[in-house]
Amino acid sequence: MEQPKLTLEFLQNRQALLGFIFALTRNQHVAEEVFQEVALAILGEASAGKTVDPFLPWAREVARRRVVEYYRKTSRRDAPAPLTESMVELIGASFGENEEPPERDSERVSSLRRCIAQLSARARQVIQLRYTTDLGIDAIAQSVEWQAASVKVLLSKTRKILAECIRARLAAGGA
Repeated sequence: MEQPKLTLEFLQNRQALLGFIFALTRNQHVAEEVFQEVALAILGEASAGKTVDPFLPWAREVARRRVVEYYRKTSRRDAPAPLTESMVELIGASFGENEEPPERDSERVSSLRRCIAQLSARARQVIQLRYTTDLGIDAIAQSVEWQAASVKVLLSKTRKILAECIRARLAAGGA
C-alpha cells in the first residue's frame, strides 16, 4: 500500500520539525512531547487524505499551535518565559530561510556521530550528560567530579571542535 504524500514528507522532515519545536520550547523533553502531538495531528491529516504544499511552513504552523496549546494546558513552573509573537515569527522565518533538503540533515547527523566518536572519552561523557540526559553544568561537574568552570570550558571547546569537524566532513562530501 502506498504511503500518503503527507506521511512521507513528515518522515523526511522529522529532524527539521523537531528542531523547530525545540527552538520554541527550549526544552528537549517538552519538545519530544509536543513533537508526538504534532506527529499525531499530521498523520491524522495524512490518513484523511490531506495534501499540503509546501509542507514545512504548514507543519511549523501546526507545531507552533501545539506548543502554545501545551503551555496553556500545563502551567509548568520550570517552563521558560514564553516567547513573544515577534520572536516566534523570527524563529519561523529563520527556519524557512535556512531550510535544506532532508538528505542534508541525514549527512549532518552522520557527520556528527563520526565526529563525536573521535572525541576523548571525557569529552564524549560530558557531551552525553549535557545533551542526552539534559543535565545542567553543576550536575555534570558533580557527576564527573570537576569544577563547574572546567566543565564549561570543556563543553565550549568540544562544541567548537564538533562544529569544525562537521563543517570539514560536509565540505568533503560527508566522508
